[in-house]
Amino acid sequence: MEVNVSKTKVVPFAEGSIWGPLQLKTIENAQKDFFNRILQLPPCTPGYAVRLESGVPPLAVQVLDASIR
Repeated sequence: MEVNVSKTKVVPFAEGSIWGPLQLKTIENAQKDFFNRILQLPPCTPGYAVRLESGVPPLAVQVLDASIR
């Protein structure tokens, strides 16, 4: 799971930095759908549960943290 998590951070993080906060929800939904497929979870699984299971914090937190630095 660690390899997959590191690969899924690169593209959404780059897109979040470019698009800004307006499209973060869309990017987070795509990331959630990806983890749903990897973990074989039903589509109705809430995003917080998917992030808890995968160990990935919300993308908005990562993008805002990087923009502050």
